[in-house]
Amino acid sequence: MEVGILDFSVSASQWKGSHVKGTLGQGTHIVRECCRAAGVEVRDLHRGWRGKLDVVMAGLFWWEHAYDLVLTLAAHGIEPDRVRRGGHPLVFVGGQLPSYNPGVLASIADLACIGDGEEVGPEVLRRLASGAAVRDLVEIPGVYVSEADNCAEWQQVADITGPVRWPFINRTVED
Repeated sequence: MEVGILDFSVSASQWKGSHVKGTLGQGTHIVRECCRAAGVEVRDLHRGWRGKLDVVMAGLFWWEHAYDLVLTLAAHGIEPDRVRRGGHPLVFVGGQLPSYNPGVLASIADLACIGDGEEVGPEVLRRLASGAAVRDLVEIPGVYVSEADNCAEWQQVADITGPVRWPFINRTVED
């Protein structure tokens, strides 16, 4: 399964204090590393889009990031409308915007993570890789499924330090 991740936030590098748009922010970096620790490879799409993707993950913070996501999908030949896209690829969003109101993204995203994605992200990807139907993912706490319009419980991870290397460095170069 080919999975990629994007982040539309403006993030500051710990080492330089400079702001870089178009790199993984802290949340998306952590989710990517947790997925990797769980055995699911997730590529940083800011490094370039190569080949077809099965899942596009995106971290959305502000409301305008919904527009950024639509424009980015369209620029890469992916239908932004969820229904017309038909699940190829699946769009799985997380971050502050979908956590507080995933319904506004239901026409774009197939899935949304509500709250922390450190456990939700790897579990969703594992189930998808094993052939689970998207609608069945409502069973995972913290997952909003657009076609089901379910009520998802906020997830919070008490300790994220185990699978993530600190200090966090914001960059697109693979470690």
